[in-house]
Amino acid sequence: MADRCYPVPITFQFGVLGSAATLDRIDLAATLGNGWAARLRAKENAQTLERVLEGDVRLPRGATDGDEFVLGLVRDGHAWTRHGWEPAPTPPGTCDLDADDVAFVARAVLAGSPVRLVPYTPVAVIRREWASNGGMTAADTPVSPGGGAALPPGTKVIAVVDEYDRDAVLDTVAVLPGPKIKRRHDGQWMDDPGWVSVLRSVRPPPVVVLSAAQIPDVLSQIDQATAGEPFQPTKPQARRASAYTDRADDMIIEWSLSGLLAVGDGRMPGKLARYWRFGPGAAKIRWGTPGAWTRCHRNLSKYIGPERARGACTNLAKPLGGHGVATHVGD
Repeated sequence: MADRCYPVPITFQFGVLGSAATLDRIDLAATLGNGWAARLRAKENAQTLERVLEGDVRLPRGATDGDEFVLGLVRDGHAWTRHGWEPAPTPPGTCDLDADDVAFVARAVLAGSPVRLVPYTPVAVIRREWASNGGMTAADTPVSPGGGAALPPGTKVIAVVDEYDRDAVLDTVAVLPGPKIKRRHDGQWMDDPGWVSVLRSVRPPPVVVLSAAQIPDVLSQIDQATAGEPFQPTKPQARRASAYTDRADDMIIEWSLSGLLAVGDGRMPGKLARYWRFGPGAAKIRWGTPGAWTRCHRNLSKYIGPERARGACTNLAKPLGGHGVATHVGD
């Protein structure tokens, strides 16, 4: 089903909106404070709600996969479909939705797509129509809008993006030689050294290197979204817990282990081993306490299978003073 495009008045053609926009872009623009988009969204939502509610004033609940994806709408043992309300089995989970959420999920049902619930709103969008020509270099380093100083040669401007939607920008940072990190906020590049440890961590957020053509467009959206807001420097690792989910962590581990342990000897590279010995993976295993090896085997088995996990956990345990395939790792 093709997305309908709405013509955008020239006065409101900034940020995520061009001369024409689909309803998902209009919904995002409304969330970011675009008045015309908010009015159009309200009109579309009212029409969709009238179709879904069918005269019943009760809002349906969201049918979830038990985690963060809303698969549809449920009410009184029925699910809403393209053909109206039909009997349906009990979903894995449910969640409360407000009127705007119900309308959004209903449109997703018509499009055949699930909706993901996240505790944050993107502050910008990378428009696919903009050419992507690689990262910034000394020859095309931009001057910051609003009177900020030019970034020095060798700077890379990167967008921190959502793990599923790589066009949804959560933050924009400049990586200078050193490395030194500046974060874009309210028209300025602000020093934010906490981002160095975030990008070096075992669970760095997904990023996209912006091209010279994309940078001015994304920065204008960031500046608009953060205008007048106080700047808060990033605490090392703190942003990950509040703005990003752990699902990307699982995917990275799975990809790494499936390829690097193909030889079958259970050995892994240093960065991945540090994750399981000292990082977030070690927190799950709790080395040095009873049952540590069993917990290691259970965690790694879902990525590489029980047999390979035996060797991997034994190799992880040995440098910590463990007893091979014993049921726990010693002090």
